[in-house]
Amino acid sequence: MLLVDDQAVVRDGLAAVLADYSDVTVVGSATDGLDAIEQARVLQPDVVVMDILMPRLDGVEATRRIRHELPYVQVVGLSLAEGPRPDQMVAAGAAGCVRKGENLDVLLDSVRAAHARARARSVTVDVSPTIERDGWKQK
Repeated sequence: MLLVDDQAVVRDGLAAVLADYSDVTVVGSATDGLDAIEQARVLQPDVVVMDILMPRLDGVEATRRIRHELPYVQVVGLSLAEGPRPDQMVAAGAAGCVRKGENLDVLLDSVRAAHARARARSVTVDVSPTIERDGWKQK
């Protein structure tokens, strides 16, 4: 998971808390939308947890760009309040949005669901024809 927030206390706090969960791995962090796009390109995370309001490039536009360039990467938005911004995150391609005031379990459930979506989308299926000859199947 890539953590994106312009506030170091939020990034570092989430990383510290999430370190206690064996099924969640934080692979990096970013301070704004532009940094998030670059880190996503380099780190190729399954999930990005993205703040909405950030300097230089907000989470909505960063989500739109990441999902366009790396469609298998899932994004979960982080919001201070309800309103149009979480809806804009979802419209930009986020799997969902969690308010920063929610319980950690809500964020974990959202991250796990997004991770499952990322895994499902990255599965490749061999659809090449199989030829049966003399009881043997050949591709």
